[in-house]
Amino acid sequence: MVDQNSDTRRIRRDRYEICIEEDHRNESFVEITISPPNYSAKVIMNWILVMVFNYICDYKILPKIQIESIKEYEICIKVCVFIISVIIFKRSKIEQITVIKDYGIQLTHWDGYIIFPFGLNKKLTQMREFISRNKIVDVVINEGFYQWYQVIFYLCIMIRNETKLKIMFPGHIKMKLEDEKLIYQLCQRYLYTTEDRKKHN
Repeated sequence: MVDQNSDTRRIRRDRYEICIEEDHRNESFVEITISPPNYSAKVIMNWILVMVFNYICDYKILPKIQIESIKEYEICIKVCVFIISVIIFKRSKIEQITVIKDYGIQLTHWDGYIIFPFGLNKKLTQMREFISRNKIVDVVINEGFYQWYQVIFYLCIMIRNETKLKIMFPGHIKMKLEDEKLIYQLCQRYLYTTEDRKKHN
């Protein structure tokens, strides 16, 4: 979502990066994107791993195989190895929520393949889920346990008539609490009108 009145800011952490785009003038939406740190560097690293993987298979392993039937399909095998390597070394997942005033929250995530550009990957692998405002009971920071002993806090949506909470950033449940509080405050500001907040309180 792009708007001339929107403003973008970034928060960089060791394990993730947050990009916040919000409409200050009309307060009609806020878009929060969480991606891995050094995203471009990781894409380049995965390209290098793909090339190394294919080099080893094509020039170190296949020439040593003395089976005649395999040599007849050498090109097909190389193509299959390349496809497998591209599937294994994918782009890192990016998670995004868009809070649209008076409408609700859209949850989005995508990853993709390194052979495709970012925009095409986003179109091909993007998964969306929209939760309308009348279904949302509240956005909360919930407390839970991670790996049986570690207490963590994570952002989630309470949905009307559903027993399970909807986690907002499932790939980043170990986010810093201060960042979760910021996202929570943004959700409260953009999801609810002043009258809604008065009723809620």
